Parts: sequence; C-alpha cells; structure tokens
Amino acid sequence: MRQAPLFVLVVLLAPAVRAEVQAYRLAEGKDGPGITLSLPFTFGTHTDRVLRVSGELHLDPDSPERVDGTFRVPIDAIVSDSAERDCHMREALGLDYSRSQYPREHVCKDDRIPAGMVAYPDIALEIRGAQAPPVTTMGVGKDSLISAQALWTIHGVTRPARLRLGASRDAKTPGALRLRGTSEVRLSDFGVVVKSAHVLFVTSSVGEVATVQFDLLLVRKPAGR
Repeated sequence: MRQAPLFVLVVLLAPAVRAEVQAYRLAEGKDGPGITLSLPFTFGTHTDRVLRVSGELHLDPDSPERVDGTFRVPIDAIVSDSAERDCHMREALGLDYSRSQYPREHVCKDDRIPAGMVAYPDIALEIRGAQAPPVTTMGVGKDSLISAQALWTIHGVTRPARLRLGASRDAKTPGALRLRGTSEVRLSDFGVVVKSAHVLFVTSSVGEVATVQFDLLLVRKPAGR
C-alpha cells in the first residue's frame, strides 16, 4: 500500500490540533467594568471611575500569549463626584487644541462641552500579545503574573505600553478570568494639557502621571453574539 504524502497527512490532521480561540468581554453589573483613574493635584488626589467599556479580547486558553483585542472607554463615561471637574477633564482629553480656545480658556458651559467640539471621544487600549501561562494552569482566586504588550491611544496619540497584571480564574463564574493591575500614563506623552484651577487665592495644578487601576472580570462571549 502506498503511503500518503506527508502534506496530505498534515492537512487531514490540522483541524484536530487547531487552536480554539475564545472571545472574552467585560462582565456587566456589579462585577464591571472595574477601572479607576487617579491623578495627583496640589491638594490631594483626584479619583475617577469608568462607567462603560466596549470591546473584547480573543485568546486561545492553551496559548494566551497570542491574545489580541481592543477596549474603548468613552471620555464621558469617566466620572467623579464633581460635574465641573468631569467637564474640565473632558476638555483636556477630548478637544483639538488647535481648533479651540482651550487650554487658554475653559469651553465648558453649565458643566457641558458645546455640541460638535469633541474631536477625540474615547480612549483606546489595544492588546497585542502577552507573556502568560495557559489559563488551565492559573489558580482560582490566586494571581499568576502576566506581562501584556499594549498600545494606548489618548487624545489622538498612540503610544506603546507594557502592562503587568495578575490573572486568575474566577471562583464564582466558570470559564471567567479576573485581571488586576495598574498602568501609569504620562499625560505629556499624549499632548494632554489639564488647565490649572483657582481655589480661593491659590492655584491648584495637577500632576503629570495618571494611574489607571484595573480589576476586571472577563467572561466568555456567547457564540453568535
């Protein structure tokens, strides 16, 4: 009997060994989205929380180093306890300074940016790969360290970043992953200018580095959705 050519065997066996890529999205409700931003200023630290995130990750649980995906945060979904400060933050992140009086003067009116002025409506985080162990070897509720190659796009400017995160399988949700960690973002790298504020007779200015803190629950996206 003649032996089948090697390339025929490879083609026949390929479907059996092909990696199974899964799509993951952020959990909704009380377990999501789990992102906060902190920025130091003259009198302390401003802390904002993120209300909405869109996007998903694609990865093979047995080979998560080939992970890829993009998450987007609308700048109007970043909120604090001050509507005025939120509007000023959106000026800094969303306006094209070459076509605006900002940062010379604020453009907010009644704590809103006039319609049509926002040039950069969201912040994007693109994941381009990672050093990570197989998901099946990760502990339940116990972090495994991973390092992800990423790209931040803020204020229309894209810069590379390396995220160091802890990943674990979630104890309450089968198949879900929890990611925890922080990333520092230097505002000047993205051309972001935050206008100083005046408090009584003192000028309050913000620091150069914002800290993004993640505590995310990623669940498998149902097929066909």
